[in-house]
Amino acid sequence: MRAIGPLLCVLALAGCDTSDADKSDAETVIETGEEGAMAEAAPQQDSPLSQANHPTTSACAETEATIFSCTIRDGRTVAVCVQRDEQGRQYAQYRFGQGDEPPELAWPTSFDERGMEWASVPYSGGGEAQLSFARGDVRYVIYSRVIRTNFTPGEPNDPRFEDGAYVYRGERRISSLPCAGEAARPVSVAMAERFAEQQDTLFTD
Repeated sequence: MRAIGPLLCVLALAGCDTSDADKSDAETVIETGEEGAMAEAAPQQDSPLSQANHPTTSACAETEATIFSCTIRDGRTVAVCVQRDEQGRQYAQYRFGQGDEPPELAWPTSFDERGMEWASVPYSGGGEAQLSFARGDVRYVIYSRVIRTNFTPGEPNDPRFEDGAYVYRGERRISSLPCAGEAARPVSVAMAERFAEQQDTLFTD
């Protein structure tokens, strides 16, 4: 069970500072330069990847910073990792597939193709953070949220934690992939701030 306080900081809710762990992860990557059944959601790569940019596993490597990671119910991994190209440029890369195998989908495939976005919104007793990107008319949304389930005065708020991914075609949701249990790494706003563009609103149905 993850603690409420640290998660609220990860979601960057009002009154929380970014965690030292998140800052350390991001700064290490930036400063030291360490190398490192969603059929519709996992189309074939549009172009071949160079060997340097081709991730060998769907999960983030130990040498890569992790912005988000979880295992969905069929055992596959949804992850957003900090990728590094041959010129040393870093960017957020979404990956989907079996954790110990090459991803069925890895995007973007280059620094110039990057286009990840992030947003976070506080709720009463909780909040939500998202990472998202579009490929044509398909949008992928990765989320981590905390929902208060008890509003009785004087009692704990009994928060519910939810993580996973949605896939939209236009305005219609075509796939929902909740994590199997809690995420190994909920959406890190501290990392998202460095590798994605901030948006003001969340994607919802």
